[in-house]
Amino acid sequence: MSVCRRATFTALPETLAAILNLPDRSIESLAQRSYVHANGFLKLVLAFNERTLAAHRLHYWRHGSTGDSAAHSHPWPFRAVVHVGGYRHELYSASLASEGAHRWRVGTRRCPTVERIGRARLTLVAWNDMRQRDSYHLEPQAIHRLSRVIAPTVTEVCQGGHVAAYSNVYLNSDASPVSSDVVHTSPRDYRRHLKEVLDVLCNVRSEELDHHSGPRTFRRGS
Repeated sequence: MSVCRRATFTALPETLAAILNLPDRSIESLAQRSYVHANGFLKLVLAFNERTLAAHRLHYWRHGSTGDSAAHSHPWPFRAVVHVGGYRHELYSASLASEGAHRWRVGTRRCPTVERIGRARLTLVAWNDMRQRDSYHLEPQAIHRLSRVIAPTVTEVCQGGHVAAYSNVYLNSDASPVSSDVVHTSPRDYRRHLKEVLDVLCNVRSEELDHHSGPRTFRRGS
């Protein structure tokens, strides 16, 4: 069975309700993979494949969130659907430079290395403002960043298996992008977070969901 099925707005509340009905022993492995991400959102894993590292998860930005602190890439392809809220999704290109952002190479969970490998100049090449029911697909190693988050925002992410050994993170400082202070959720907190997301989904007015449904085309950067 695939970790990710085609995401729809009506299916997500049913998925969360089903997980909430599971016993703690079944939720524990999901909770251990869930945490507050360095980019300011709560990462809630709904399903995962230990062999391929594919995953089905939610990204939840609460009130006060603003967006990603750094442009970055991923070692996997993924599809995302915005269910509530929205943000600006920016795509970048990177070129080697003597000045500019510090480029960090971050290994996957199976090879957790962190290495600063020089500087890069980032150029904004495309962007789009994502809103409810908008979706997009991103290939591995594409450089992106989210900004102007309209909290609360809930995005469903269907992550494919790893096809690269690392991701790239671009920071304005030379501080490591990987924190040693990541605290994974307990089954109790995991349930609480899912209930909070479910409440947010149920409070969305139907007229807020009617403006658009489907993939968005990015605009050229300037």
